[in-house]
Amino acid sequence: MTKMGADEEWTLCDKKEVLELDISYPIEKIHAQTFGIKISTGKNRQFEIVFCKEKQCCFVDRTTAGVNPH
Repeated sequence: MTKMGADEEWTLCDKKEVLELDISYPIEKIHAQTFGIKISTGKNRQFEIVFCKEKQCCFVDRTTAGVNPH
């Protein structure tokens, strides 16, 4: 298992392959009301998954993700 800190950036894969992430963290250790991850291609294309602790929900923002033909 690898740990990631706040505002830390990682390059996970530089090939055009399918990538699967299994992310878990104890919610009681998160002090922010909202938190999430951004996944980017590095070409000004990204999508973001944001979790809201108070409402116990999440949303996905794909507005800058680009078009996926699949």
